[in-house]
Amino acid sequence: IFTHPYRSENALRNRFLGTLRHKLSTYIEDPGILKKFKEYLPNSN
Repeated sequence: IFTHPYRSENALRNRFLGTLRHKLSTYIEDPGILKKFKEYLPNSN
């Protein structure tokens, strides 16, 4: 079965980013984790 590699790779990345964004949103609710997160990303406001 041949599937377009770009399309499947894109879907995989979108699903990965979706779960990552969901995990981040739950982590950010914790102020301690948010503070640590900002230490890793000093450029983010």
